[in-house]
Amino acid sequence: MIRYICYLIAQFLAIYLSKKWAYCVARIVSRLYYCFSWQSRRAVRNNLSHVVKRKLTKKEFRRLIWLTYLNFGKYLADFLFFPKIDADNIDEIVKIENRHYIDEAFRYKKGVILLSAHLGNWEIGGIALSLKGHPINAIVLSHDNPRVNQFFIRQRKQKNMNIIPVGSAFRKALRILKKGEAIAVLGDRDIFRKGLKLDFFEKETIVPKGPAMMAVETGAAILPVFAVRQSDETYKLIFEKPFFAKSGENRNESIQKTALQIMGIIEEYISFYPEQWLLFHHMWEGI
Repeated sequence: MIRYICYLIAQFLAIYLSKKWAYCVARIVSRLYYCFSWQSRRAVRNNLSHVVKRKLTKKEFRRLIWLTYLNFGKYLADFLFFPKIDADNIDEIVKIENRHYIDEAFRYKKGVILLSAHLGNWEIGGIALSLKGHPINAIVLSHDNPRVNQFFIRQRKQKNMNIIPVGSAFRKALRILKKGEAIAVLGDRDIFRKGLKLDFFEKETIVPKGPAMMAVETGAAILPVFAVRQSDETYKLIFEKPFFAKSGENRNESIQKTALQIMGIIEEYISFYPEQWLLFHHMWEGI
């Protein structure tokens, strides 16, 4: 109940304060989270160490970790601000790059797998597409607290996003894709640790196999898309050219090859924007 009330208070502040003051509050919350969440800080430090590979000084690396927390605070502030985002102001908040790739992906009429990661603000990317006339079905992880979970669902549904809980996602996703619709999925974290073992930033870890399986099963186009924060606090929604599942000698090999290409794209974007990789769980530990 307390967490739910905190979210309601935070949303009130995000909506009724100016964006400048909302980000000031976000900075304070981020600092508290950074100082007192030693477990998540350890995970972020470990994850980013694989990304930058000791290319930074200790001071630069500590700053990179802090910027990750700060960007997470801003991400939450923007998420709470969603009720004030509509078709009239979305273009001021999100600039779309390579929009023609959306039309190309849908032109194949095989369904579209919108592939992203815990990078930048994946939520605002879905809202931007929905407001631009591309209804989104999003696979999301449910929160343990039922009230908090409903709060997050309401935030998304009010912008015409259809929410699919992770546990029941795969079969529903196949039906959606076979109807020619779009399914949005984050491809950088395997929650249940039952995915594929692949090299990611040159070290083996477990990665999700769902996106690759969906592409192999349905023939859907995979459309990489990342909403990354800009220096002026707007977002750039970047689309990459859509592609299809890779062919192998059998189904498993096809999934493996497709997953490799998927993770290669995600790795590239995390390398470009490491301070916006908002993954607070260990990516490599326990392998």
